Amino acid sequence: FFFQAEDGIRDHCVTGVQTCALPIYEIDSLLVNNGIKSCIFTSTYYTTSKRHHVVQIIHDMIPEILGGSEAEWMHKRYSLRYSDRIICISRSTLQDLIGYMPKRSSNSVALLNGLPFLRMEAPRPIEGARWSLVSAKAKLAMSEFSVLYIGGRYGWHGYKNAAVLLKAFKRLVAEVGEEKDIRLVFVAHHCEPEPEIAELAKSLPIVYVSADDRELTEIMSVCSCLAYTSAIEGFGLPILEGLYSGIQVIASDILPHRE
Repeated sequence: FFFQAEDGIRDHCVTGVQTCALPIYEIDSLLVNNGIKSCIFTSTYYTTSKRHHVVQIIHDMIPEILGGSEAEWMHKRYSLRYSDRIICISRSTLQDLIGYMPKRSSNSVALLNGLPFLRMEAPRPIEGARWSLVSAKAKLAMSEFSVLYIGGRYGWHGYKNAAVLLKAFKRLVAEVGEEKDIRLVFVAHHCEPEPEIAELAKSLPIVYVSADDRELTEIMSVCSCLAYTSAIEGFGLPILEGLYSGIQVIASDILPHRE
């Protein structure tokens, strides 16, 4: 199993599978040096081999839709051009790919994202007896009405579009006033709000949380709904996580979200 990583091999080990760290964009020499003459190479982020069969995974066509320069995404274009097969994580991403690269239609398919159900425990409603077991992060999210948002809030050229959610939430706060304890819960790897979001978030009842998968499951179990406001997406995995958890989901009306 070859992978691209800057943080060493430890976090990527799989029991019973030989692993090898891979310098970014330097595949063929490494494979040859490890005695591999023929293989199917699968890349999740636009790395290409000229000596082996390549199956490329495409997460979205957002840079193309938003007008990203050829120089910025040179490796992606190159990789798609020389891939034997292309897997898109949604039918809408497949449609976008074919729209920009019609010649790739014959070797491209949609294979939708999913959740690792065997590893993910479905959230259960918080009851009095379990309250003492709830993590501190989940308690931060607890209120009469909590709106959950997962992931980056701005994104490349602002495509995550969380500003729409903040404006709507501000109206909700103004209408409800002090009658209800409401809050907006942002869960992401980085707690600090992006500069473009910070100004809109001022004075609003917002909680910023960094959480692992288990903590996120608990946070979902105490929230009232999940909001996902992207203007463009490749798939929208948080929507699937919200549906699986059993909470209401409010999403922007775009093709991958409907899918």
